Amino acid sequence: MLLAGVAAALGVPEAAFRDGSAALAEHAETAAMLQAWQGLRHRADRQEVLALARALALAPPGGPGQ
Repeated sequence: MLLAGVAAALGVPEAAFRDGSAALAEHAETAAMLQAWQGLRHRADRQEVLALARALALAPPGGPGQ
């Protein structure tokens, strides 16, 4: 189930998504990213965003965006 996977990745219980738990407050940026992702209608756009996110995640500290 998708929700179980997202909850596991964030380290919160699935119930946190149903009851508006404060446990999700620290994940506001993640939630915003997921909402933006949902708005990407074209596969090419999603691939571009994913490539950028992966590159930034692998960049050394103090690099672009730091």
